[in-house]
Amino acid sequence: MGAFADLGSNMLANLVFALGFGGLSYAVVRVAEHGFLDFFGVRESRTMVVYLSNLWDRSKGKPKSAIVSGHEFRVARSAGGLFDNASLRLPDVVKALVDTATAGRRVALSVEISPNDREGIVFSNMIVVGSTTKNTVRQHYFGRGLPWLTLCGEAAEPSPDIHESPIKPRVHVTQGPDAGCVIDQDYNYGIVEKLRDPEHNDCTVFLCAGMRGDSSWAATEYLVRHPRKLAWKYGNKRFALCLGFPQSEEYMETYVEPALVAGYSA
Repeated sequence: MGAFADLGSNMLANLVFALGFGGLSYAVVRVAEHGFLDFFGVRESRTMVVYLSNLWDRSKGKPKSAIVSGHEFRVARSAGGLFDNASLRLPDVVKALVDTATAGRRVALSVEISPNDREGIVFSNMIVVGSTTKNTVRQHYFGRGLPWLTLCGEAAEPSPDIHESPIKPRVHVTQGPDAGCVIDQDYNYGIVEKLRDPEHNDCTVFLCAGMRGDSSWAATEYLVRHPRKLAWKYGNKRFALCLGFPQSEEYMETYVEPALVAGYSA
């Protein structure tokens, strides 16, 4: 009888511990989740759009279809798991609690090609991939003078010849105490910037641009790989990061952690 009592006591103690651990872990995860969702601006709206560049050759007339670079196409795959609870690597008991609590409230993430003109932009919380030469959404924000960092050669209008990129290996600082400075080092530059759009419900916009298709992809990959670190560091503040990827004639085929060349926040 004593053995059964001891066994029952042990089972009860283990159950109480598991429930207590699960409850505490759940509370911690929920707090972290709220900060994470606030960082991306999706705590209430639960929608996020990824806008990829369109490589259609405009010299052939108005775009009739979309052409996406192989590197940017990878963004769709990596961004797809950005708001997946499974990526948290939680204990099963905690994961079950989180999945139950968030059922029906998952973030709806869609991947779109930048529209032919700015009138076609659907404004929402968004991740914009690519420079102004091929992405009309970034052109829109560039024309409004909102980006803190821009690539040398970017303009509010698309490049007339998609085969001759005007982008040069320099980054311009347009705002803050360093406004007017030029970052000029031996890097394949990428930019990750977060801003708010006051004209469209204060939606959260991430601008991920690079000198080339590979650095635009790598800049976005940096955001996707380090969202919690960035959320912890910057929270709801605006920030702009200049990233330095290895410079080479060949395009990057595997992601390499960049050097943080410059960083700004406000």
